[in-house]
Amino acid sequence: LYHQIVHHHTLEPFELVNFQAASAARLIGQEPHIESANLANSGVLPRRYLLPRSYQGVWSAVARNLQQQFPVMKWLDQPLDLPPQGLLSLDRIIRQLCRPASHFLSQSRVQQIAHQDLPAIFEPLSLNKLDEYHIRALHQQQPDQLAHGHLQAILPVGSAALAYWKKSQQDATRNRQRLQRYGSAETPLTQRLLLLDDWQLQVQLPEDEQCGLWLSQYPYRHNGQRQLRYWLEHLAWQIQRGTPLGLHSNPQPNPQSNSQPNHQGDALKEGTGERIIVLSDRTLRYAAVPAPVARQQLLKWLAVWQQASCEPWVLPPNLALHASGVHDVADENVADKNMADQTSNPTRSSGYIKNMDGLLKLWLDGSTFLPMHAQTDCALHRDWQLILRGQNAADCFVSFMQQHAVELYQPIKQFSQVLEQ
Repeated sequence: LYHQIVHHHTLEPFELVNFQAASAARLIGQEPHIESANLANSGVLPRRYLLPRSYQGVWSAVARNLQQQFPVMKWLDQPLDLPPQGLLSLDRIIRQLCRPASHFLSQSRVQQIAHQDLPAIFEPLSLNKLDEYHIRALHQQQPDQLAHGHLQAILPVGSAALAYWKKSQQDATRNRQRLQRYGSAETPLTQRLLLLDDWQLQVQLPEDEQCGLWLSQYPYRHNGQRQLRYWLEHLAWQIQRGTPLGLHSNPQPNPQSNSQPNHQGDALKEGTGERIIVLSDRTLRYAAVPAPVARQQLLKWLAVWQQASCEPWVLPPNLALHASGVHDVADENVADKNMADQTSNPTRSSGYIKNMDGLLKLWLDGSTFLPMHAQTDCALHRDWQLILRGQNAADCFVSFMQQHAVELYQPIKQFSQVLEQ
C-alpha cells in the first residue's frame, strides 16, 4: 500500500539518492549493482531504480575541464580608433588626462556597473571630509553673507556645531589672508578659442589679455591631478599671451616651500606671466614659460590624450607627482642625485625618478586609509583590474614610468613650486 501511495520524484542529476551506492543503481561494467538489485527484488526500492542514474561520466568531464588553468586573455587585443578632432574643450581633455583609466574605458564604450551607493552614515558629533569641503566652498562663494544658521543642515548637533563653525571661520580668514598676499581678488576669466596647429581648443583664460598675474583660489586640497590640471591651463595661457623668451624664471626661494626652486633664469619679476593658485592646504606657483616651450609641452600632452584614448595609459598623475616620483635635478643636492633611481635616463632630461620601489608599492597595494573604489591610481581599482586583465600590472607601470614620466612631468617640477600653508 505504501508503494502505491508514495511516489519518489528525483531531481536528476542532483538528487542524493541517485548517487548513493546503498540505495540507487550504479553501472559497474555495464551491469546493475548487485546490492541495489537485491534491494529492488526485496521490494525496498522500486524496480525503476535499477536503471542507470549516475551522471558521473558527464559531470566529471565538465569538472575536469573547469579545473584546467587556461591563460587569461586581454579583453582588448587591438588599439581603438583616434577620437575625431574638432572644437574641443581643454577642461574636458584635462579631466580625462587626470583619470586615464576612466578615459580609456569611456572611449571603449565600456561602463562598469558601480556598487549601489549605501546611505551616508550620519555622525551627529563630527564632520566628514566632504562636509568640510562644502563649508570651505560656501565660505569662498559667500565670504560676507554666510551665517551660522545657513549651515545647520551640515554642522553637527550640540556644542560641536559651534566649534566647527568657529574653525571654519578661522580657516576662511586664513585662506583670504593667503590670497591677499598676492592680490586683492581672483582674476576674472572668460572663454577663449586657442588655435594650436590642427587643434581648436576652448579654454578658460583671464579676461585681460595684458594680465601679468593669474590668481585663483579653490577649496580643494593639493594632489598630483590638480597640479597637472593647473599646469596645462597655465601652458594654454602662456601660448595665448605669447610670453617671449628670456622672461621666464622659476619662483623665488621660500623657507616654507617643500621643494626648492630651479635657479635657472632671471629672478621673477612682476608682470611676467606667473600663475598662483591658493588651495586649502598649499599654494601652487607657476613661473612664466616661453610661448614656444609652452606650445611644445601642450602638444605633447595632447598627443598623450590621443594615445590614452586608443590604448591603456598606465601613468596616474598622483604617482608621477608623488614625493617619491619625478624630481628635477636642479632641485636636489649632490647626495640626493646619487640616490636617484638608476632606471631613469639622465641624458634625456634634467629629471629623475626618486624612489621607484616606493611608487610601485603604492601602485600595487594602494593606501590603507581610503576605500579601494576611491583610489583611481592603484592597480587594485576595478577600472585598472579590467583594463590590465591578462597583463602584468607592475611591469606596465614601471615601463610607462621609465619611458614617459620624466619627459612629461619634469617641466612641471622645473617651472612650479609648492608652498606649505
